[in-house]
Amino acid sequence: MLERKVVNGVIIDDKERILLLHRRKDRKGTFRNLWHTFSGTIEKDETKEQCLERELKEELGVTEYGILKIGEPWLDEFSSTKYKFLVYVYLLKLNQEFILDEKEHDKYVWAYPNEIKKYKTISGFHKNLEQVGIRI
Repeated sequence: MLERKVVNGVIIDDKERILLLHRRKDRKGTFRNLWHTFSGTIEKDETKEQCLERELKEELGVTEYGILKIGEPWLDEFSSTKYKFLVYVYLLKLNQEFILDEKEHDKYVWAYPNEIKKYKTISGFHKNLEQVGIRI
């Protein structure tokens, strides 16, 4: 199994709700028609933080944010039959409004942790939240 390193950003607001993004069902690639937080593969010669910045800008148009917590990396061996993912999770707060990239996502919602179970999320989603201290 090939290994990929990825960053995952869990964004919370002032009410401690989590920003959930819904991946378009007609999009190529993984996790179609599922809810998740933003993420991306760390490219060659790119640091984790550079990947985080790039993905925030690409998926949400955001350049102003604060890192509240960095979780311990964890190995996701269940989301793919081809890859295992080394996941670096960041808890973030935005310092500006975001603009949803409609090529990747068709909707979003702000959800309290106790509401997340009603959404069909990607595998490993709950582990990402746990890594930054969010229990559902």
